[in-house]
Amino acid sequence: MIISKNNNLQGVQIARGLAALLVVIGHSLTYTMVYAERYGLPKPFFISIPWGIGVDIFFIISGFIMVFSSESLFGTKDSWMVFLFKRFWRVVPLYWTIITIYLIRNLLSGREVPSLEGAIASYLFIPYDSHNNNIIRPFYEIGWTLNYEVFFYLIFAVFLFLKKQFACLSVFIVFLTFFLFGLISPLRWPFFHFYSQPIIFEFCLGGLLGLFYKKKFFLSYINFFLIQFVFLFFVLSNDFFFPFLFRHSATPNNFLRLLFWGVPACLYIFSMIYMPNISDSPTKRLLKFLGDISYSLYLSHPLVMGLLSSLCFKPACYLSIPFSFFVLFLVLSSLVFASLLFYYVEKPFLALRKAC
Repeated sequence: MIISKNNNLQGVQIARGLAALLVVIGHSLTYTMVYAERYGLPKPFFISIPWGIGVDIFFIISGFIMVFSSESLFGTKDSWMVFLFKRFWRVVPLYWTIITIYLIRNLLSGREVPSLEGAIASYLFIPYDSHNNNIIRPFYEIGWTLNYEVFFYLIFAVFLFLKKQFACLSVFIVFLTFFLFGLISPLRWPFFHFYSQPIIFEFCLGGLLGLFYKKKFFLSYINFFLIQFVFLFFVLSNDFFFPFLFRHSATPNNFLRLLFWGVPACLYIFSMIYMPNISDSPTKRLLKFLGDISYSLYLSHPLVMGLLSSLCFKPACYLSIPFSFFVLFLVLSSLVFASLLFYYVEKPFLALRKAC
């Protein structure tokens, strides 16, 4: 979604791109570290930076944009159909394309493939333990975030017939109900367990930013950079102050994540919404382009990294080439592929939506 026509939202588009880049860098480190450990090389120190906070930034942006962009839909009849139609064309075709490529690759290479139930659940955004390891993830694992996104869209669409304030409150009440049900219920149904995690309240944090959005308001440069500094300091010191968030193979989506990643991410997005009106420059255009390709980048980079790491990462290379080279190679390759995917697949899908 290109949202930079409004000066206030250029910062949000930049934040979207940087969020995707955080996730990509984090996964490039993970892929490289796996192979480094296989060959007995030490784990790099900077792997503990919370690169996964990019997901929390995405969720808060999504909450903000849904409220902001649905201004004309609130309180109107049949608005839910218009909303879901737009969301479907924005999210689903590219995701289905990527996971189909991933499934075909696994079939042809003899790698793990999901059961029929796991495949159907992944395509329909239904929480499911696709790998039979007691972790609720689709077979293309990064799709777990889209399960949350689509669930948020569905709940949001249900209440679009209400005025904006009541619609946002209703979404929060539904999320709170799921959360409380997850606390008191002895049942471990994947659907309710997955959607009862506190990370889902990050959409509400973004919704609050959308609810109280002010047009033509900008932060002063001092306040903007002060908030940026606080956020950056918090991120860089996260592992020192809150090491318990990094003692899992996958960061849990609990209250710790909501508090220590979600709230700072919300503060960061607040600063980016009201970013001072910076004059145009090659750097700014590059960051906005990164925002444009962010969805393609986020979806495709595990596919790119999995292919390249299996083809290129050999013991002899690790012994002769710096660790940082492999990280840079994976990141740049993912950016190039995402750019091509954006121009030749994602944009045509979006053009087709407008033609319908």
